[in-house]
Amino acid sequence: MPQIDEVLFYLRGLWLILFNPAEGARRLDLSPRGFIRSFWAIAYCAPPILLSWAAYRFDYLAGRPVGTTTGPDFFLKLGMVELLTWLVPLVAIGAVMVAAGFGDRLFDVLVTFNWLTVPITWMMSIYSLLSILSPDNSSSIVLVYLMLSMVMLAVQFLVFHGLLLGQKLLVSAILLTNIVTTIYVSWKLQVWLGLV
Repeated sequence: MPQIDEVLFYLRGLWLILFNPAEGARRLDLSPRGFIRSFWAIAYCAPPILLSWAAYRFDYLAGRPVGTTTGPDFFLKLGMVELLTWLVPLVAIGAVMVAAGFGDRLFDVLVTFNWLTVPITWMMSIYSLLSILSPDNSSSIVLVYLMLSMVMLAVQFLVFHGLLLGQKLLVSAILLTNIVTTIYVSWKLQVWLGLV
């Protein structure tokens, strides 16, 4: 498992990509080994993910009769949704890149995507925390969620725009693939597993 110093080194690389793409990319391990190790990003996202599960549980119970409870299977289902909404979009992005003739940059994009998920997931924990603390203030919370989502999308676009040296069409295709796949997989799984 990469230690925190190594992860911070990668995150500084992501930041540098915004200003000096070549230098920023050099700070990431874009090799096949680096691709495998980048999935440790999931572990570094664990605290905000667990917080989002707690927020989801509050929301889930709010729509159920008084006395409804959730057991370990509830969180197991959430874990399944979380894992598949992380992995399936990566597969879809890989397919898009290969189809577009950019298969040689596949590891670059997927490694970056994994490590970029760390700061984004921590940023989105603001929404989860507000959902728990102010469950009745729905309009304000939705606004916060929309603002955070726009910031997240802007950050992703800028990082991948730098990484792929201005390939705007490819970057747009990658982000659109991620959004559509994530929403579709998440919704289908939640319905199938009885989480909605």
